[in-house]
Amino acid sequence: DIQTMPGTSKVWVVGRPFASTTREIFYSSDYGNNWTTYDLGVTGDFFAISMIDQQTGYISGQNSKVLKTTNGGQNWAPKTQPSPTNYSLSSLEFINENTGWTFVNFATVPGGNVFKTTDGGNNWVQYTTGGTSENIIAADMVDANTGYCVYNPSNRPVYKTTNGGVNWVPLTTGLTGNIKDVK
Repeated sequence: DIQTMPGTSKVWVVGRPFASTTREIFYSSDYGNNWTTYDLGVTGDFFAISMIDQQTGYISGQNSKVLKTTNGGQNWAPKTQPSPTNYSLSSLEFINENTGWTFVNFATVPGGNVFKTTDGGNNWVQYTTGGTSENIIAADMVDANTGYCVYNPSNRPVYKTTNGGVNWVPLTTGLTGNIKDVK
């Protein structure tokens, strides 16, 4: 995943480690002309990044891992896992330092594939979209109430929430192929 900070030349990229636990974070302060790499110190692939400002952000990935930075990505601290079961957290959306969501892909989770925090990742509440198989590949939360998600494989409707993820309704798109992202 990649994140830019509007109004700045800063770019962050998160992904698969170069070796077992090295260089999962790439950071550029000059629009991507030069890059610095950071190690997370944990094993696993990371799929999503959500920077709140130039210093504070979150990442999510394999094994239900969520980490937080408060120094622009140089160091990352583990947060409480949304689930004790090891899932792939494919999408992550924070609207401020406290309120965020992470979404599970590659498995249908009993109780739902949507996890929400209102205390910066210390505690999580689980929600379901109501779909029969909730493998969520991408999501975008517009604000504290409104958000969208799409499934993997798609060929299903886009889902929308208007109450912070508590309830989701399917939207008819007319698309019959895979939807890979939503913004």
